[in-house]
Amino acid sequence: MNICVFGDGIMGNIVRQMLLEGEDCVVEPAAAASEQGAANDGAAGKVMEPAAAKPEGMIDFSYPGNIQNIYESARKLYEEGTAVPVVIATTGYNDEQMAIIEKIAEFSPVMLSSNFSYGINCMAELVEHAMAMTGEDTDVEIIEKHHNRKTDVPSGTALMLAKLTGRAILCGRSTPGRRGREVGVHSVRGGNIFGEHTVIFAMDDEVIEIKHTAYSRRIFAKGAIEAVHWLEGKPAGMYNVLDCLTGLC
Repeated sequence: MNICVFGDGIMGNIVRQMLLEGEDCVVEPAAAASEQGAANDGAAGKVMEPAAAKPEGMIDFSYPGNIQNIYESARKLYEEGTAVPVVIATTGYNDEQMAIIEKIAEFSPVMLSSNFSYGINCMAELVEHAMAMTGEDTDVEIIEKHHNRKTDVPSGTALMLAKLTGRAILCGRSTPGRRGREVGVHSVRGGNIFGEHTVIFAMDDEVIEIKHTAYSRRIFAKGAIEAVHWLEGKPAGMYNVLDCLTGLC
């Protein structure tokens, strides 16, 4: 499969390496100056230049401001007769940028996720079950840890997990007073921690913790690559990452 990779930071380059280790081919977008993104180390990606091998799929590990370029690239291919699957692994989108993603899904199959790890998506299912079983009187807190170069706080994954609780989200605790029914999200940045997320369910006399630790960034690249293959041939629309990963693992 010919896959266009948007993003020349750490994750984009890991995706390229893993694609080349397998049977896929990498198609590059037009060169662009690197830009520090909200969730990534850098990004390349203007509208794609004509290439001998046309992309059959797209994977994005760039930055939120690049979504217009991705839209224009996917739209161009669609107008030429190919609705390419688009996997978006960038985080930190605003409402306007999310609207562009929804426009892509009108003509291409799209999968957007803050985390393409199989384990994290299993964790999300467990969090939903724990919320249903522990009840409203349970205090819920989330602690996320990442490397010292990560710029978005809290992580997109932590926000995804927090939203699953159905409660108001409070990022950090800096003022005195008793807590309410909100979910607190706390961020740690240091060293080269790939990613660690813990959801704490604190009840009277007992505590449940659901934790996921990433030991390599390759798990995120692997999930994104599996997702773009899974989307191949699917009708246009938005797809759930867990539907894909549970069918592959």
